[in-house]
Amino acid sequence: MNGNKKILLKTISWRIVATSMSMVFIYFFSGQVVLAAGVGAFEVVVRTSLYFLHEKFWNRIS
Repeated sequence: MNGNKKILLKTISWRIVATSMSMVFIYFFSGQVVLAAGVGAFEVVVRTSLYFLHEKFWNRIS
């Protein structure tokens, strides 16, 4: 498995865990399923991109 593919798979697996927890907390405190799902959807796009770039940066450091 090349480095980029491993980073991408790691990014996706972590994002599933982290977004699920965020959605649970938002639902717990707000009681609004739509709000929790909306924040979760937004978070997936933004944080996945940032995490991927972060990993790429750190993989360049020897």
